[in-house]
Amino acid sequence: MDKKKEFLRRASREDLEQVQETEKARLQEEQILKLNIKWETRHEAKEITGEEKGLIIDYCRQSDISSRMDLLSEPVKGAQYGRLFVSLLNKIHEKETSQYVLTLVDQLLQENPENAVYFQVAGGYDEFLRILNISDAYSVDKAARILSILLSTRLEGRPPAAEKFLRWILARLNESKTKSIIQILMVTKDFLKNTNNQTLFASENGLSRLMQVLDRDGTNSQVQYLVGFCCWLMAFNPECYAAIHSSAVIRRLVAIVKISSREKVVRICFATFRALLDQKPSDEHSFNDEMIALGVLKIIPSLMSKTGWKDEDIPKILKVINDNLGVAFDKLSSFEMYHAELESGSLQWSPVHSELFWRENVNKFEAKNFALIQRVVKLLDDTKDETVLEVACFDLGEFARVHPDGKRVIEACKAKPKIMALLNHSNPEVRKQALLCTQKLMVQNWETLSKTNKKEGAGGKGS
Repeated sequence: MDKKKEFLRRASREDLEQVQETEKARLQEEQILKLNIKWETRHEAKEITGEEKGLIIDYCRQSDISSRMDLLSEPVKGAQYGRLFVSLLNKIHEKETSQYVLTLVDQLLQENPENAVYFQVAGGYDEFLRILNISDAYSVDKAARILSILLSTRLEGRPPAAEKFLRWILARLNESKTKSIIQILMVTKDFLKNTNNQTLFASENGLSRLMQVLDRDGTNSQVQYLVGFCCWLMAFNPECYAAIHSSAVIRRLVAIVKISSREKVVRICFATFRALLDQKPSDEHSFNDEMIALGVLKIIPSLMSKTGWKDEDIPKILKVINDNLGVAFDKLSSFEMYHAELESGSLQWSPVHSELFWRENVNKFEAKNFALIQRVVKLLDDTKDETVLEVACFDLGEFARVHPDGKRVIEACKAKPKIMALLNHSNPEVRKQALLCTQKLMVQNWETLSKTNKKEGAGGKGS
């Protein structure tokens, strides 16, 4: 079964599982809201004050969420209820009551996130942070959802609670169960709706953690969508550009759209690309060049020719990206194209990997003490992608052959042991390119050897 068929099969199963989980959560919430909490008894036991008893009973008597929102419509009353809910959670740790209060808070925030201001005034962050560390999964899930809204809505500056909550999120992103990951990604998505939180997330290597999630659960369409949504939010924040580049976000999203036919996944990935158009993570690098190097222009035509998109915005997004990248592509020199490929970490058998390219551009690789050659060598350690390994071996061999001092530079970069190790690689094409590269490093007259060994394909795929 090919990758796309397998993805579609998984997607159908995931949709069913998602509906089942959503329904299960809804039923559990309904059961908790039906609990008959004895507030009078709590008052008699002096666990709550008379004022608190009156407020909570009045709130619970309201027949629907709309009536309850009316109680919070006046800022003074809203702040009063914010303090009430935080106080109840602080005073009563009994499981059912705590779950009940958390559900009420979650409900009113989901109905209107602007109600978060009442809990910010009440200083409720610490109480919800405390609940994150208890053993009741339902309460933890509710507290996390609540905090993600409190820390992203109508905030000025960044409260200390944001850093504490982020540490909790990053730790949970290491979860191995897909169900748990989806819950954490939902929370992360809401947390990242605040620009300050985005910057904090980027500075703490949060994007790298998200890419690790894709390594583990990358075939799940809901995981793909939520990770893509987080990346899309951060794509509008220039302070996140360096992290987007260093975490290879574009490369991972390109890999997703190559196999996914789910509209929401395709849309969020290309919406992220559109947000990054004409932006630069540094003076030396451009997201446009990175997208071109990763083959985005090659993916778009088949998607644009597809009929029956339910989401009418997808063709429009594709056209904007295609037009902009087309202009950028026409301006790129072959050396700039090579540089863009290398920056993307995804060398492919494109026209820049040829004997002609190396003869015309080899002297440009001398800049900054052969920094680009060092980057190619580093790929031999950093990647498991077999095509990248093939191309890197070919390029290093051509550099060693064409540049007058190429062999010495390769030796200085300590590349030879890495190349020779690939002689035992499981992929025959990798072994072939590693062998050819080794021969180029060792012989003095490659042209003579290539004439006697034509069948070995000395020029590589790119010649």
